Amino acid sequence: MDIEVRLYHGLNKHLPSGDRQYSQRLEIASGATAGRVLSELGLAEKQGIVIFVNGRNVEWEYVLKPGDVLAAMRPAGGG
Repeated sequence: MDIEVRLYHGLNKHLPSGDRQYSQRLEIASGATAGRVLSELGLAEKQGIVIFVNGRNVEWEYVLKPGDVLAAMRPAGGG
């Protein structure tokens, strides 16, 4: 199935395109979770990455559906 993956805050280097784009369409297996896709891209849950699907915050175990937009970023900091 086809989804879009968007990686922000320097995570885009993990996209397979090898360029500086922050977004790429990927073909993934049916039933894949957000965590599985991110793990296959070289990201780990222990990195404290925040995940969104279609603008909603989700967990690593969220099962993706065709056409979903999966976004991941590092938590915002500041003070």
